[in-house]
Amino acid sequence: MRETDAIVAEVREALTAKQEEINKAGDAAIAYVKEAFKKRQKEFVHFERNAAGLTCTASQKPSVIDSYKKDAEVLLGEISRILV
Repeated sequence: MRETDAIVAEVREALTAKQEEINKAGDAAIAYVKEAFKKRQKEFVHFERNAAGLTCTASQKPSVIDSYKKDAEVLLGEISRILV
């Protein structure tokens, strides 16, 4: 589904931006921040795999997409809470 691809791309972009922010901080980034980021990376992998495996009928599609968007918003919120 194209919609899920766009949602995954948005989350991937946020994760990449946060990784760049952590890399720029270098040694100043504390271990807690790095661990929190690793946790979000793992969550993203599961999120992305779920997107690849989504199957639904045409009538189910809107509700599945809405549910997936809500999951993406939660993950984006968790990524943004990682303070470097």
